[in-house]
Parts: sequence; C-alpha cells; structure tokens
Amino acid sequence: MSTTLIKNVNVVFNDNIEKLDILIDSPYIKVIDTSIHHLADCVIHADGLYLLPGIIDTHVHFREPGLTHKANMLTESMAALAGGVTSVIDMPNTIPFADDINAIKQKKEIARHSSFVNIGFFVGANLQNIETLLSFPKNEVAGIKVFLGSSTGNVKLDDAEKLNLLFANSYLPIVVHAESEPIIQKNLQRFQEKYGKEIPFEAHSEIRNREACIESTSIAVGIAKKYGTSLHILHISTKEELDIIDTEAYPNITAEVCIPHLWFTQKDFLKHKGLLKCNPSVKTTDDKEALRNSIKTNKIHTIGTDHAPHTFEEKQKPYTECPSGTTSIQHSLLSMLELSRQGYFDLPTIAQKMAYLPAQKFNIINRGEIKTGYFADLVLVDLNKSTFVSKESLLYKCKWTVFEGYMFGASIISTFINGQLVYHKGTFDQNPHSMLLQYSH
Repeated sequence: MSTTLIKNVNVVFNDNIEKLDILIDSPYIKVIDTSIHHLADCVIHADGLYLLPGIIDTHVHFREPGLTHKANMLTESMAALAGGVTSVIDMPNTIPFADDINAIKQKKEIARHSSFVNIGFFVGANLQNIETLLSFPKNEVAGIKVFLGSSTGNVKLDDAEKLNLLFANSYLPIVVHAESEPIIQKNLQRFQEKYGKEIPFEAHSEIRNREACIESTSIAVGIAKKYGTSLHILHISTKEELDIIDTEAYPNITAEVCIPHLWFTQKDFLKHKGLLKCNPSVKTTDDKEALRNSIKTNKIHTIGTDHAPHTFEEKQKPYTECPSGTTSIQHSLLSMLELSRQGYFDLPTIAQKMAYLPAQKFNIINRGEIKTGYFADLVLVDLNKSTFVSKESLLYKCKWTVFEGYMFGASIISTFINGQLVYHKGTFDQNPHSMLLQYSH
C-alpha cells in the first residue's frame, strides 16, 4: 500500500477537462479536489500534463498459451504499459482454443504470474460448445467471442440454428468477428486462378472485401435485434457498416473500430505488404475517413487494437501463407492523441471510447473512470513532447510494427496500475501490480 499525490494536472473526464489534484491510496483513487494538502509517499507535480483513465483495450491476442514464439503475456503487457494501457481482454484463439472453464482458468493462472496489466478473457464459441456457454459460470469471463468467418486459428461458428440459440439465451455479451466466409472463399479462388501462389498483398482488400463485412455484420445485427442480445461488432472496417449500427433504437448493439482501420488503407500494402495484412482488411481512404469521423458519434462505442503479433519471418511469407494480424498496443493511445490533435475529436472522447465505455459494455467493476473509489488505473501524458517509433523502442516480442518510423506529437510519461507507478519515462516497476478483471454481469 502507498499514497501518491498528483498536483495541478489537467484531468480528462468523459465529458470535460479540469485542473485538479488527485490523491491515490493504493489501489484506489481516494480524493479528487481543486487543492489537496496531504502527506503522501510520492508527490508528482504535473503542471501542463494531462491525466487520462488507463486505457482498456478489449481486443488483444497475447498468444499465450500455445503460440508463445509470437508473443506472450509478459512481453505484450509491458508494451501495453508503455502505451498507457492498463487493462486488456484477451481473445480465445490460443492453443488450446479457450472454449471452456478449464481453458479460461489455465489462462488466468498464467496471467497471475506474467501479466503486468489487468487482464480478462473472452471464451470462444464453436459448433460443439453452445450448451456449455449458456451455462457458463458467472463472472468468469468478459463475454463470448464468435468468429462468423475464419481468421487466425480457423475456428468459426456458421450454423444458423446454433447462432440463434446462442444469441437468444446468452447472459454474457457476445463479440463478433463479422466476415462472410463464402464471399471470402469465392474471391480467394478467383485471385488464386489469376496469380497462383503470387497473389499481391494489395489484393487482400478485394479478397476480404467490403461485401463480406457488410453481409456478415447485417446478419449478426439482425439476430441481435430479434433477441435483444448484448452484441459488440468487432473491428468495423467499412462506412456501410456504420449505417447498420443504430444505438438509439438498439442500445444493446454496439461497434468497435481498431487502430489499423483508422490509420491505413489498401494503398499502404505497397509499402508494408504482409505486415499490414489483418482481418478484416483495411479498406479505402473514404472508409478510413468515415471511421475517424464516426468516433465523435454514437456509431462507434469503443476503440481497440486487435493487437495480434506474429513473427517477422512469418509475415514475410507469400500472401496465402502469411498470417493476418498487426501490432499496435504500444502506440494505440499515442495514435488517438494524434488524431485528436488533427481535430477529429477531443480528449474527453478518447477517455470515453477507450476507457469508460469499454468498462460499461463488459460490466467491468470500478474501472474506466477517474472517480473516487475506483481503481487508480491512470496514464499521464505530455501533449507537447513527441515520440519517435524506432525498432529499438519496441517492446513486442516480435519487434515490428507498421508504425515504425512514425513521429507522434505526444508522449506517455507515466502509467499507474491499481495505484502503483509501474511505468515512468521508459523505466518499469519489475513487480506486477495487476489484477484479474472482475465483472458484474
């Protein structure tokens, strides 16, 4: 236990910014006031700096267990800390596929010893485990992940009867990777006939095209409307999908946008090739701009990364052998601060879409806000100090990112987890202070 007093900091709430003092009594925020006079173990004078709630990234692939040659909970959680991310929810497509309580407990046990950020997990759906999911132990997971199309791990649930059964009866939120497998396979066959094994990477946006996303998202939303399911459409990538989301009429149906689709287009395949290959694919400049502008509206509920590392060698393989996935968790907040600087949205919107609403959607207890009595998960940023992304600065096990060589206009100064200063100007506290996320489903 320890106390920290942060003085004269610009506190970014969900709807405004105020210059305040914050007293932390680990692991909680104890007092928020205009002027606090209290003896503390540590006093931070933060004039000119901004304090945001710690980022909650509800879409990561930390690859453990089974795929640790690509990444592991230790390396990726330390990269997250350096990026101001304090909590994550890990996807189920590890080895073994996390589709029952035993697999979830195994991942939790690994996390207790390895993760430097607070962590939770999604349980995965497949054709055999629907009854298991409908009676899943309470508050063990954040929700259920459904792959409507194949992606890394090749697990998909494409049986209409089982989908309806799950959507009609699940007490847990359902998150969906929405791409139409028949459309993708038809497009892939066409390009294989034309190019053989030499399919150019820029074809990815035509193979996993907008129609595949629009059709699958429409199906998922239609079922959720029918049953009132708590549904979250992951990594929206087209402007048409935004029109399918109507949170005023159906507040139970929400959408996520991920960093790659906010920053890159199909034109960028010429430079990045396999490093930019992700599912769903990045699309057009018009799509990217529509997604950026939608963040300040209710169309986009949360912002995630879909942080999905593969080795650099794997990403150099030909198109059909190159696995899909990008890395961005170390720079997700910096990239959003950059878009804010460019005028797309304000700082409170970042706090809302990257912390508050992720916690609300998945019923995470006492996180996502700078609020008295909440866990002190906080990130201190300097909006006037730039950050250059070099290979040497990367903390990912795979040591690559499509952001390499980019200069962001802000920098992450400090990250607090559960009231403890765990990252400060490139230095880490080597003792994990993280917790398993708790829910109130």
